[in-house]
Amino acid sequence: MLRRNVLVLASGTSTGGGSGAWNLGRAVEQGILRANIVGIVSQYPDGGTREMAMRLEYPFFHFPPPWTAARYQELMKKTRAEFYILSGWNQLVRGLDPSKTINKHPAPLPEYGGRGWWGYTVHERMIQAYRLGEVQCSAVTFHFVIEAGAKEQSYDKGPIICTQDVPILAGDTADDLSRRVRAAEYLLEPLIVNQVITEKIRWSGNVSESVHIPRGFLVRRPVELLEDPRLIF
Repeated sequence: MLRRNVLVLASGTSTGGGSGAWNLGRAVEQGILRANIVGIVSQYPDGGTREMAMRLEYPFFHFPPPWTAARYQELMKKTRAEFYILSGWNQLVRGLDPSKTINKHPAPLPEYGGRGWWGYTVHERMIQAYRLGEVQCSAVTFHFVIEAGAKEQSYDKGPIICTQDVPILAGDTADDLSRRVRAAEYLLEPLIVNQVITEKIRWSGNVSESVHIPRGFLVRRPVELLEDPRLIF
């Protein structure tokens, strides 16, 4: 089977992070993700994402600002990428095909996303919402990415592919919830990416049209499926 060219964008930090990129790379090595990773990208010249790319022996691309459509497209042409996986990328995306660009978000969308909703802060806010009685669980959400307008600061927008509910337990700290959400991300992200790059899950890029999903695919996965690798039921 032809392996599609995938570019992974994973911010990490100047001193760490990049575990999402590592997880996708390991999934390729294990035969779980049938993709050709053509590069791993971060806005930091050093740090966790670069380290993960070097350990996996994938090309690393330092991608500092400005993050304009022209510069994203230049990166696309340089790597010959066909799909773009935002695995912890915390900058706005412009100029990429929305039907080929997917993001993961560590909370339910659209209610708990947008500007400022990234990183550890998300889990702190979800714990606070739980204590206020506003939510019973958090989630990891995978979605196609709609490009922000020229003057828009619009994050976490686009048709939802799949939401996996993640329980919040009494006494949980943000660290506890973060670990639980991350485990769900590690399990599901390679599987969801596989479905998209093989076009079993597909979207035209037109916001007025629905996402095509296979028969038996659950768009909303309950807590009971948290550790279940099956996508089709």
